[in-house]
Formats: sequence, structure tokens, C-alpha cells
Amino acid sequence: MLSLPQSPNLSQSSKSSRRWLLPLIGVGLFVAVTPLLLLSTTTLPTIVWDKESISVTCEVEQAAKPVSTGGAQHDASVTGQHRGTWEAFAATMPSLRKVQTAELPEEELEDDTNWYLDRIKAGREEFDWPRIKHLFVFGDSMSEHSDAYHRWNENPSSLGLWPHLKWCDFLHMLYRDQKTTSYWSFAWGGAVINGSIVPPSDPNGDLGSQIAKFERAWPAGPTSEHPTWKGNDTLVTLLIGQNDIKALARDFPRDQHESLIRQLVGSMTNTLRHLHSLGVRSFLVMTSPPIELNPEAHLPGHGGYHDRHMTAADAIYINKLIRDAALELERELSDANVMLFDFEAFHRLYTSFPEAFGLTDTERYNMVIHGAKPDMGQMGFVYSDYTGHTSAQTTRIVAAAVNGFLLRRSRSFQASTANVTTLVEEY
Repeated sequence: MLSLPQSPNLSQSSKSSRRWLLPLIGVGLFVAVTPLLLLSTTTLPTIVWDKESISVTCEVEQAAKPVSTGGAQHDASVTGQHRGTWEAFAATMPSLRKVQTAELPEEELEDDTNWYLDRIKAGREEFDWPRIKHLFVFGDSMSEHSDAYHRWNENPSSLGLWPHLKWCDFLHMLYRDQKTTSYWSFAWGGAVINGSIVPPSDPNGDLGSQIAKFERAWPAGPTSEHPTWKGNDTLVTLLIGQNDIKALARDFPRDQHESLIRQLVGSMTNTLRHLHSLGVRSFLVMTSPPIELNPEAHLPGHGGYHDRHMTAADAIYINKLIRDAALELERELSDANVMLFDFEAFHRLYTSFPEAFGLTDTERYNMVIHGAKPDMGQMGFVYSDYTGHTSAQTTRIVAAAVNGFLLRRSRSFQASTANVTTLVEEY
């Protein structure tokens, strides 16, 4: 075996090198491994958005196997921070007309530059948010106005209802003429979509019960001899689903979730069909805010959800099905306007960039939750409690966004030069 002679100086140099090389290797390993250890203990899920599909990548405390979510994908890999929050929300907004079409008369506008006029020509009911006279709200505690289905101006004392004004309260109070627009909220805290699929905490707390109250309160619809509301002057809003997902996580085996979620969205779609049969022609359907961002979901016990990551995937899956259902229902009901406001995407947007929306006190995010965290205020003004109810500051932001969304969907906006962007490209 051939051996190379070693120089005494080289051998001495090697010994000297090892003295400083070993500590250097140790420091290098510490620098390289520490971020990985920190990432491995991170509990915040990473949401990866795609225009065609939605996938969920969760950073978990322990190594986890991929879990099928029936449309979403659980994964134990780390992908950094979620991307596409702005693009995901902006994609839901109707486009503006190009500047070069601003001077054309209405009848000469091409269909691809004014999609709304093409809808009217196809036989859909006109929707014009500034002319809506009746606002009917359905859902859960995100929209709850107690059991106070009434005209707003007839009961101003309702301003004191717990815990504060909701998005629909601000929508009516700030953006509608309260003397000409009636506002009736049938939403109920703790409500689920269908109590026969997922039992609610309240015996009357499902969407069907709210519809029954609506029919008793407003029996004279467009099909009546003397209608008190019409299809072209009424907007129905629906925001529901969080309580269903929480109940699934707490009370149902994981392998049943996908089937139950499909049943829930199917039931919700049938409810909208029923409202259409009563004469409703304009619907605002909303996805729910992401549950995994709720403060209580960050507790050691995941707020009673058993597995926050599983709950996150279920919530994203039901929102995906709601988006699909709204699109399909719009195609099915050729005379109706089924509008989807993506609350999930918008919530991710303002929680990612709170300062851009005036939520500048975000260092006060922590609060006492069953004694697990110090009391640092009102969740940075994003949440008002640990269960996920958004604060008054946040609900006002949501109301402004919904108002803008409805304006973009309105005939008076799309058929005038007021909606023309100063840029050549559409948004």
C-alpha cells in the first residue's frame, strides 16, 4: 500500500487546524439546525393558494403523514409563508372597463369590456346595490344581531347588542340610506347549516330555522298579490359554516368529515334554491374566515378542536365547495345573481398586512385564554375574543370591502363611466 510521507510541519498544522475546526463545525451545525428545529415546532399552518385549486401545507409540531382532505392536501413539509393572498382576493372582484371604451355609448360596448350588460341581455335580474330596499341577513354569530329581525330605524337600541356591530350592521349603517333600506337579520349565534347533519348548540340554531322565521316575517313575496318585497330590490346574504367545522372536529370521526361537508354544502345550496323559489334574485354568499387563525386554536389543546390542522383543512375544503356551489348555482339559476364574496381570502389579506388596513396596534395580539397567555389587549384589534369573532375595527373593514364588491357588481356602476380605470389594463 502506497503511503505518502508527511511533513512534520503539515502534521503540526493539522493538529492546530483541528483545534479551531471542530468548534467552527459545531457553530455551523448550530446555525444550520436551529432554524429547522424552530420550524419543526411552529404550529401555524401555511396556506398555499392557486387559482385553479387550493392546497394546504401545515407546519406541524411532530412528523405527520399526509392526510387526504377531499380537495385540500395536508402535508408535513415546510414551505415558508403563505403566498397569493392579494391575488386570491383580487381575482374575486369584477373587472373594470378599459379606458379606451369610456366614450362609447352603452349599446356599442363589447361584451368583454362590460360583462354586466351581457348578463342583463341574457335575462338575468338587474342587480343595483344603490337601489336595494331590503337587506335580509342569514348566518351565525359572525352576522348575528340577536333575535332582532326588524327595521333598523325602528329599534336603535339594538346598537347595544353583544358584542359590537357586525359587518352587516356597518354595511347598512354606513353605506345605505336607513330610511329607504330595511335591514332584517335572522342570523343566530352558534347556528349550523343543517341540524340533522351536524347538531347545533341551540335547538333552533340552523339555517332552516332562520328561513322559517323569514317566511313568517315576510310572507308577501314577489309571488303574492300585494308583494312587500321584490326580486330586483332585495339582497340576501349568507355567511355560515364555522360552527359546523368546529362540531365536526369535536364530535365526528375524521373519516366522516369529507362526506359530511359535502352534505352540508349541498343542504346550503338547496336552501338558496328555496329562497329563489320564493322570489329572491340576488344572493351574496360568503366563505368563512380561516379557523386555524382563531386565537383559541393556538392553545396547547387547540381550543378543543383536537387537531387544529385537521380543522384548518376542513374549513378550507368547505370554503372551496361553497365557491364551487355559488358558481354552479349561478349557472343553474339563469335569472339570478349569485355573488361570492371570498371572506376567507380577504381575512388572510388583512391579517397578513394589518397596517395597510389601519390595524396598527398588532403588538397587542396576545390575551389571556384560559390563563394560557398574558392579557395584552384586544388581539391587535383583529379579534374581539378567543373564539374567533372579529373586532368592531375589523368588521368595519369587511363592510367597506363588501360595499365595494357590491358596487362593482351593480348596473349603475358598470353601465356608467364611473367604473372606468385610468389604466389601459383591466384588474
